Amino acid sequence: MIDLKLVASCLLLTGLVLSACAAICNAISVQRRVKKNIRKSEAAYSLAELMICVCVVLTLMGLALPSLLASRQRANEASAVGSVKAVLSANTLYNSSYGTYSPDLASLSGVDGACTAQPSSACILDSVTASGLKSSYKIIYTGDGATPSVSFKIIATPISGYAGQWEYCSNEADQIYYDQPGSCVPGSSAVLP
Repeated sequence: MIDLKLVASCLLLTGLVLSACAAICNAISVQRRVKKNIRKSEAAYSLAELMICVCVVLTLMGLALPSLLASRQRANEASAVGSVKAVLSANTLYNSSYGTYSPDLASLSGVDGACTAQPSSACILDSVTASGLKSSYKIIYTGDGATPSVSFKIIATPISGYAGQWEYCSNEADQIYYDQPGSCVPGSSAVLP
């Protein structure tokens, strides 16, 4: 799956670097014209000048891309933790209002616009988080199926390898845990500090 925001960021970075290289080539060309007393219409970039600019662009891209990917991954992970916290808070409020935990994510949310709070659409959680997909993380909510519901489990798992390196989970105990994707179990995985 291609992340369009990452591609756009890379293209923007490439454009900025190419602009800087063009400015460098122009400055070199102006210096050459002044030294050799060449008219502007006769001046052109030499192959060596263009190759230097290409090397500079490739070097800068090689240096910038790994840090760009790492910062994107950290942002996705922070968003996943925020989503788990939001679902926990919404479910606590749902439980205090209706005396049971929500059966699913959709019941915590509501219809955009005019929302009337009721057990099937409590209007507590935003629609993006309630959709189950946010910032390259899939949010899975599982109720216990009992009436009234006394427990639930939330798992936020990365949808691809570059989205994040941790899976986050929680339950009615209101503590967030993290582990390798596919391994997070509330109560037995590491506690998020």
